[in-house]
Amino acid sequence: PSDGTLGCWCYQRAAGLVGVSNAVSQALQAYVGNQRQVETIYDGVTMPEPDTTRGAIRKREQRFIVASVGELDEAIKGHRTLLAAATRLNKHYPDVAFWIIGRGTDEAKLRARAAGLCKVRFGGWMADMGSGYSNMDVLVQPSREEALGNVILEAMSYGVPVIGSRVGGIPELIRSGHNGTLIDVDDGEDMAEAIVQLHDDPSRLQRQSHHAQRSAEHFSVTLMAERYAALYQQVLAAQANSAPNHRPVDLT
Repeated sequence: PSDGTLGCWCYQRAAGLVGVSNAVSQALQAYVGNQRQVETIYDGVTMPEPDTTRGAIRKREQRFIVASVGELDEAIKGHRTLLAAATRLNKHYPDVAFWIIGRGTDEAKLRARAAGLCKVRFGGWMADMGSGYSNMDVLVQPSREEALGNVILEAMSYGVPVIGSRVGGIPELIRSGHNGTLIDVDDGEDMAEAIVQLHDDPSRLQRQSHHAQRSAEHFSVTLMAERYAALYQQVLAAQANSAPNHRPVDLT
């Protein structure tokens, strides 16, 4: 949170405080002090309709697609790590292709760095991300900062395992070796090794794909909405009970 006077005033006077991950909640707790309680309510994802499209697409595809999705902001999203991994794999794994999906202030700089890597493609913004997730084998999220990582949940909902950095709320979504792989921040060698493990072992890829989709089911939009509704009801009830000459509030 901002250290500005207005930000402090708002957080101190808020009737309820929520973090989208335990990492965010802990940071917010330190900011407001122990006199306030911060609740964690994870962001939710809408599960796609079940079908066999992704499996059919991946069987036909001769390339192994590794993709990143998000704003092209190197200081936060860590695209340099992705390009370092692509450089390591460029010669010995010619079937591994990298997609960088998104736009941002560092796009020109990243394009220049990737100029010699024939397997790196910049896709801009995609209107149909469902199609994007269905066409990738692995999502990489080499963030240097991340509150939670909604694209991780989106990718997992399509059965895409995720390689993500150990930062912020990402370790709360990824169980390394189960539904994806956790790597050190700014470690291109670590990312390249994680990609190779999935590339060389189809059974590992399939297993992590299955667990990724099962993991996403625990972060449904319905559950998120129910938890926010319960919090709103608590806040309204507390305000009604503390008001002079209060009358019971119908929360149905």
